[in-house]
Amino acid sequence: QIKEKGTVRFAFLSRLTRKKNIHYFLERLKDIHTGNVQFDLIGPLEDEGYWEQCHGIIRDLPSNVTVNAVGSFPDQRDALRKLSESHFFVLPTLNENFGYVFIEALAAGCPLLVSDNTVWKDIERHNVGWQIPLEDTDSWIGQINNCVDMDASQYDRMSANARNYALEWLSDIETENATARVL
Repeated sequence: QIKEKGTVRFAFLSRLTRKKNIHYFLERLKDIHTGNVQFDLIGPLEDEGYWEQCHGIIRDLPSNVTVNAVGSFPDQRDALRKLSESHFFVLPTLNENFGYVFIEALAAGCPLLVSDNTVWKDIERHNVGWQIPLEDTDSWIGQINNCVDMDASQYDRMSANARNYALEWLSDIETENATARVL
């Protein structure tokens, strides 16, 4: 996905449930008044009441922000292709043990914008994304604006770092052994 300064495409790929906390990100988007922002929600709707809450926020977003409820795909590969059309993967989750979707996003070249309620503590050090506490709404807004303002060369480096990080993680024999021990 080509990244132009002033334009950004975020994606969420998961079940649309309260635990994933997507309304939190939608609330932050209310404060983004410059640039062209697109946010794709990819995945099954599992909580109709929660979706109504999210939809109410979407109706109040500034005109420069577009949200697309893409839904789920019968074939996961199609969902991953849709994810690869985005610049950044967003998950402001309330709690996530691991989540293969993080590795899938990184492998697709999508740096992460996630809450600190994940195990992905080293993403900033590797320049593959940001892990921000939910209490720090100003940092979320600042990082969203940073994503909007990012130019192609900055983004291309970060996207390449994300892919390389995923490949290194997937090829780590210790990760494979630890997974085998758990299973």
